[in-house]
Amino acid sequence: MDDRLQTLITPTDSGFHQMVRFGMAGAVSAVADTGTLYILAEIAKMYYLYAGIFGYLVGIIVSYSISIAWVFPHRNIKDRRLEFAVFAAIGIGAMALTELILYAGVDIIHMNLILAKILSIGLVFFYNFGVRKVIMFRKPSKSAI
Repeated sequence: MDDRLQTLITPTDSGFHQMVRFGMAGAVSAVADTGTLYILAEIAKMYYLYAGIFGYLVGIIVSYSISIAWVFPHRNIKDRRLEFAVFAAIGIGAMALTELILYAGVDIIHMNLILAKILSIGLVFFYNFGVRKVIMFRKPSKSAI
């Protein structure tokens, strides 16, 4: 098997490779999130900040699924319900930051909604990766929750 393909599909402890994978997972999550935002805000005419919350929740589910299956080989929390709750709680902090950026972009700066969303994705990516890596997916110590 080609070394690049092997690197892409096998579990890795490399922080760089995990960040690249998290970025790819984030791209898929961002499509799900932004697609939901667009459908709810532009087509269904839901208030954009409410639509942003629903979109972000869809993105959290997609991101969690990809993260546990492909991005991070170590899982420090054995109870999967607790693990998802912690993952989602970190995501709620990111969602608050996202909503703040959307509000500032749309209502204060008068940016296009989708451009404001793209800006928020870029800024929130590093928060999500760093916090989740440190709290949830670091190489295990002697004990795990």
